[in-house]
Amino acid sequence: MRGLRLLSLCIVAFLALPEEVHCDLYQWQDENGGWHVSSSFDKIPERYRNRVKQIESPEREEAPPAPVLKPKRQDRTGSTAPTTGGQNPSAHLGPKTYRVPCRRAGGSLVVSVALNDAVTIPMVLDTGASYVTLSRGLAEQLGISLKDVLPRTWVGTANGIITAYFVRLSSVMLGDARVENVTAIIPEKSNLGVPGLLGLSFLGEFDWSHDTRNGRLTLREFQSAPNEETYGGHGKAWWQGKFEALKDRTREEKKILQSMTDYDTRGPQEQDALDRLVRIQQANVDFFRKELDLLDTKASRLMVPRHWR
Repeated sequence: MRGLRLLSLCIVAFLALPEEVHCDLYQWQDENGGWHVSSSFDKIPERYRNRVKQIESPEREEAPPAPVLKPKRQDRTGSTAPTTGGQNPSAHLGPKTYRVPCRRAGGSLVVSVALNDAVTIPMVLDTGASYVTLSRGLAEQLGISLKDVLPRTWVGTANGIITAYFVRLSSVMLGDARVENVTAIIPEKSNLGVPGLLGLSFLGEFDWSHDTRNGRLTLREFQSAPNEETYGGHGKAWWQGKFEALKDRTREEKKILQSMTDYDTRGPQEQDALDRLVRIQQANVDFFRKELDLLDTKASRLMVPRHWR
């Protein structure tokens, strides 16, 4: 079993990706290893107050209005990019902009989010989390079963590394801003203390800013350079970056699976434990293969050139 533990530790080190949570929340761990979050220091039990970590969310100023575009840029979504430059401001369409109300809860910003076109729930805006994060209770509301063999990852937080399940949300909507096939995580044992965190797997699809004084979050579709050829509103660098990131992650997961397959166990108990790890790791490989397939399907629908993928 010792050899298997060493293998597991190597896997953790290989997969551990820094995805620190940077909300204006107080976070601590109880004696049972459970994680808790509160927006009020007074609500924290006294015996845990010496363990508290306060994590602040970076403030960003409201971004300036999108500049006026000149003619000739084609967006391969079936429409021509705006051709402005005259005196009529209504002629300028530009990238879509969504303005969503948000409110302060302690030191955090909270927004109302619709998940899978089924559940609308307040979530904490977390610009430091790589993924949308769901509490176990919210996962149950969405009908997500945690009894199956789910892909997993190790997430670095301010209080150490935790294990989380990977899941895929069919849609996430914030106001009228909608993103489909959004990757999310569910902490295996940690207690978020809030229903969920809205992270970069959704926010990263937009150029975003928030105005805390007026209680407003602004999301803008990314704007390409003048005369740049775009597909679905995105240029070559965006598409290539998306494909390269997913291909790299898929290759990493395959390497880990191969290392497990090649491992020589010593006895039936160690073999059983390894078989369980292999099933989880195979789920990881399948998950990221599917992510790549979904991106390729989207690119094909938008007629993105093959050499961009």
